[in-house]
Amino acid sequence: MNATLEAQATSQSARQVVLGMTLFALLLSVALGFPLASYIVTNLGRLISTTVAVAGGDLQRRVELRSRDELGMLAEHFNLMVSNLQQHQLLLEERNAALEASLLQQQQLMDDLIRGKRAEEAAYRAQAAAEAANRAKSEFLSRMSHELRTPMNAILGYAQLLQMQGLTPQQQKSVSSILKSGRHLLNLINEVLDIARIEAGHLPMSLEPIYLPALIDDVLDVISPLADQRRIHIENTITEQGDRYVLADYQRLKQVLLNLLSNAVKYNTEAGFVHLAYTEDAQGRLKVMVRDTGPGIASDEIGLLFTPFTRVGMESASIEGIGLGLALSKKMVEAMGGEIGVESELGRGSTFWIALNIAQPPVIESQDGAQSSTPVQSALPQTGTGVVLYIEDNIANVKLIEEVLVMRPGVRLLTAMQARLGVDLAFEHQPDLILLDLNLPDMDGEETLRQLRAHPKNPRNSGCHDERRCHTRAGRAATGRWSKPLSYQANPYA
Repeated sequence: MNATLEAQATSQSARQVVLGMTLFALLLSVALGFPLASYIVTNLGRLISTTVAVAGGDLQRRVELRSRDELGMLAEHFNLMVSNLQQHQLLLEERNAALEASLLQQQQLMDDLIRGKRAEEAAYRAQAAAEAANRAKSEFLSRMSHELRTPMNAILGYAQLLQMQGLTPQQQKSVSSILKSGRHLLNLINEVLDIARIEAGHLPMSLEPIYLPALIDDVLDVISPLADQRRIHIENTITEQGDRYVLADYQRLKQVLLNLLSNAVKYNTEAGFVHLAYTEDAQGRLKVMVRDTGPGIASDEIGLLFTPFTRVGMESASIEGIGLGLALSKKMVEAMGGEIGVESELGRGSTFWIALNIAQPPVIESQDGAQSSTPVQSALPQTGTGVVLYIEDNIANVKLIEEVLVMRPGVRLLTAMQARLGVDLAFEHQPDLILLDLNLPDMDGEETLRQLRAHPKNPRNSGCHDERRCHTRAGRAATGRWSKPLSYQANPYA
């Protein structure tokens, strides 16, 4: 019994000891585990919050943990991973920026190409339009030149024929007025057409060495009657200064000098002086000077002198002119590679000058093909008999030549209003002289001349031997060339 009780007491004591130890262990684990749990929970919270921030795109965030345990190692590798992500993001942003810049550059290049293509197309259309306008202008000039000169040919031609008749002094005066006005109108037509040709780039220039003294003499032969009427004394020292050549177009230079000398006479004082001379300028060019004793030009108006349709100081004057002469002269001189200018002082007269390149004396050649100012009378057969073929589609001009040939009863006139008929008549009758208009309805004058020269029955080797003085291809195929209106008198300037 006692043994049983003792055993039960011992068992009870053991259970109490175990329970106490268990309770102690539990209390000890609670005392020791609470700080550890708090440490783990706190650091896990930091890791979680940083992870959430990184997942939201904030790659600047890092886990603030400096321990050497497992959580510290986890935080360190987590921070390293975020740093790598951040570097990759920066690299990606740089590449994206470079790609965007490249795309922008390509877009700009594409835009430039599109604009360039559009500009090219616009330039092409503008060029095509300009060329079409230029062709139209060229055709207009050619047509207007023909259409205006044709009636002028009849007007001046018949006036010259009247002047050759036995007229009374009053009738002679009236006919002279017709001729004067007609030639003035012709000069205006020529100036307007020349200005338009220069602007269109169609005014032919044949530059060659020009013997200046001879050209000046030719110009003075034309100007002297006008100077005599106003008692203007012209002093020419160019001939005395020696033989000099300039590089120019003969007809255009003559036209310029005629304009300058004509102005020097017209706008001079009564019984004044005109002085002609030349010198070499600083550029080694020959400078031809025309000095007058006229009223002079105000300094503020000199710049307007070479403006088309401007007559400085002469707007209300009775002197004929529309203000194209100097503008045309400037364009012609510049087209010949020269320069034109003026020096003037109000009340002291003016000095107009042109500077041209000096040329060496040329080898003397035939001038057979040059544009002729010889009267038609001189070109007609001189033996008293002969055959003249006139290929012309304008009846008034045909009638005019018929009237001219009335004074040559031995000369027979053949006419053709079509080029092909004219070619047939030429080789059937072998005329002594062929007068050919260059504007015909069925074939132009150039082709007509080619056929005339190429025909096997052609007995003459017609040609223009000095091509520098023949300004058209048609002119190069003929032995002579006249511009309408023609001169029918012994003196073409009468």
